Amino acid sequence: MVSEIEDKIQRERREIYVEPNTRELLRKLIKNRKEGEIIPSYHPALGFIYELKGTKKGDDEHRYTKAFLENLVRLDILEKSFYDSISTCPKCKSTATTLHPSCTKCKSHNIAKTSLTEHIPCGYIDQREKYAKELCPKCGKILVEGEYRNMGRWYICNECGEKFEHPQFNLICRECNNSFSIEEANVQEVPKFILNQKREKEIRQNVASLESISKLFTDLGFKVEMPGSMIGQKTEMEYHFSMLARKQKESDELIISVDHEVAEEEIHAQPIILYIYKISEMKVNVPIFMAMPKLSEAARKIAKGHDILIIEGTPQAQDMTQIKDEIEKRINQICFVQSKPNEAVQSATESEEKPPLPKAAVNSSSHRKTPLRAMLKGLKLLGNTDNNTADPPSSNSKPENDSRRNIVFLLDGSSSMTRGNDGLNNFAIASKAIKDVFKNPDPKAKNDFLSIIVFWDSIMKGLQKEVLYEDLPMSTHNSLQKLNQFEPKKNAGTPIWDAVEYAIDFLQKKRGHKIVKLITDAKSIPSPKNGTIKKLENSSTRLDCIVVGSEGNVELGKAINNYELGRFYESSNTEYLALTLKS
Repeated sequence: MVSEIEDKIQRERREIYVEPNTRELLRKLIKNRKEGEIIPSYHPALGFIYELKGTKKGDDEHRYTKAFLENLVRLDILEKSFYDSISTCPKCKSTATTLHPSCTKCKSHNIAKTSLTEHIPCGYIDQREKYAKELCPKCGKILVEGEYRNMGRWYICNECGEKFEHPQFNLICRECNNSFSIEEANVQEVPKFILNQKREKEIRQNVASLESISKLFTDLGFKVEMPGSMIGQKTEMEYHFSMLARKQKESDELIISVDHEVAEEEIHAQPIILYIYKISEMKVNVPIFMAMPKLSEAARKIAKGHDILIIEGTPQAQDMTQIKDEIEKRINQICFVQSKPNEAVQSATESEEKPPLPKAAVNSSSHRKTPLRAMLKGLKLLGNTDNNTADPPSSNSKPENDSRRNIVFLLDGSSSMTRGNDGLNNFAIASKAIKDVFKNPDPKAKNDFLSIIVFWDSIMKGLQKEVLYEDLPMSTHNSLQKLNQFEPKKNAGTPIWDAVEYAIDFLQKKRGHKIVKLITDAKSIPSPKNGTIKKLENSSTRLDCIVVGSEGNVELGKAINNYELGRFYESSNTEYLALTLKS
């Protein structure tokens, strides 16, 4: 399981790749692999500054602060190693210190360094400069080679006249004027920085890809923001993108938004779902998602269902022509539609009716007379969907008699949900996501009524459950104190289908749409009972299977599809999970 801390670092790394200074530095490091070190040099006014090895000294374009480089180390983009060590002030940590010799007797700094000469015949010893005109001050004889000798370097105190071979030393901080001995000084390591070779492939993909796309937009006359941000029209929240490109077209503005994601093997559905949610909040003419190295099959189907332009891998020169042609084609289509007022109004109306999340989010009540297995095939996020299959109805379509949606969050409360890193376990992630649904509800969900049922099992007692809340209206603020206080139970197995059947019975007498959102950490899903299938079918209840802590579990996704259980999601990130629960 990827912890929230690790996931946060991945998001930060993705964002910093589009930051101009970072992108420029990484490009230089890749280009100059043999001299790809960032080494320190001392500047009297600035302290230690860092410059790329082999570049001209004092060139501001190649100068970087230690804080900037340390942040790239934290994000696993750079590595640091030992270069030097220095003494710093124990009071303010400043490196701006000066070394001062002092008299061993009176401690005065007023000392002079000199050499001593001995006149051997008379035994006189004094400073070399006292032998004026090569005459001994004591006996007056001329210094003859072999009759005098150099006694070495000595120090003389100009205050008390003391002579000594080794002075005492102390340091003075030029920032806070603190005086301290060498023994009291702090020792600080001065590191150097190099590219993290383990991430070179990822860095090349990010830097090269974003640069190529940015240049393409510039060539098309767009003004590029990298990264970019926009305010959502409904929530008025600020949403961030890897890149935004804007261009004024007559009285309107064309906007292209780009998000990108990098993984070792393939990008799963969650980043696409989040991107769809963001672009549903604002006007975007051409949505683009860059996946490196590629999208999973499920993510690709979601993206195509929302007409998102997909760019996979690192764009090559031959690919850029195709990408440019596709963008121009889409822009021309937009301009053509805008030239027909009636069609524009109709298009805008249709756009407002589109759900903000994947088209797979369908209400089962619109299929009351359809056999469950056939109905659920159309609902699956992963599996048998193809380009020839008609889009299912919108999740916002109203039931025949009632617009109310009755939703049960069926939460696995078994002990396995408490496993995790740094206190971030699956139960905590799920609880935070549920609370986010209540704290930031979808405006279209004001007629929804939510219930929360926690279930667990012990061998002796079988299915155990607790209805924490029933029929909480989304139109009012709700406190989830009971959920905060619930502690997962120790057990030896989780009765998934018994719990689903209980939730179906729980919803039996309620009006409107009936939806069960099963949230579990199952590594595998047992085959559904025939009785469960029949109950779902007879009650027209939709079932969503939402698995936390099993990213990349392809076999689990296939199994759920084979069982025809409706939609299957996988997530260990609170933000993604909350979006899934809102859909």
